[in-house]
Amino acid sequence: MKNGLVEMWRRKEVACGVWCYLNNDLAMEMSAAQGCDYVLVDLQHGVADIAQAIGMVRAAQFHGAHPLVRVPHCDIEMIGKVLDGGASGVVVPMVEHASVAAQLVQACRYPPHGVRSYGPVRASMLRGTMDPEVLGDVAAVAMIETVKGIENVEAIANTPGLSAIYIGSVDLSISLGIGPKMPSDDTRFIDAVATIKKACDAAGIAVGLHCPNGEVAGAYAKAGYRMVTVATDIELLKSGAKREIDAARAAVKGAA
Repeated sequence: MKNGLVEMWRRKEVACGVWCYLNNDLAMEMSAAQGCDYVLVDLQHGVADIAQAIGMVRAAQFHGAHPLVRVPHCDIEMIGKVLDGGASGVVVPMVEHASVAAQLVQACRYPPHGVRSYGPVRASMLRGTMDPEVLGDVAAVAMIETVKGIENVEAIANTPGLSAIYIGSVDLSISLGIGPKMPSDDTRFIDAVATIKKACDAAGIAVGLHCPNGEVAGAYAKAGYRMVTVATDIELLKSGAKREIDAARAAVKGAA
């Protein structure tokens, strides 16, 4: 069985997803059930541990969403563990050099193409094979979030085996001196993401972006970004709760 998310990008299709910071497989399942192409477990800034992450991966797959895991850094053992647990791909943050992107790809592939240790506990069951070539077909996604990353974006994008570059909007805005915005309408940010997209298009890989809502994500998708995060579980919970509380209080106030 082929990797569905990687196949979407090979067909130049847009993947829409939800970013999960909470350590709750039911919350992830609820997100996946809404038609997400991918749902991501964040082990860098989220509160899940590795065992919880594998449970969340299973919950996403139950509804046909492709589970991704962002690891804290390019750690071979951690990457292998989440892929053995059935994740469709791995996202590595703060990539600034092609050498780190190459390490990411190596960690996702088996010899002779990489250094991943063989032990596909869940992955072999999900993919229906023990073949290392098939099991190694996973999404290797490097995040560019700094000025240094932009300076090296062409080399990063042309890393053999890299699936996509994902733009961390907030950290990139901070690195550019704009402040924490997602995404920013500042020309420095606009020019930076255009530079990243141009490099990805030239290299033939997908480019993605962290967005605050579906409207913004849709605009970037129309512009050719093929991995767009439409929301996070925390923001959906917060905004939904606030909307309903405000509506209730407005009704009480209006009746007074």
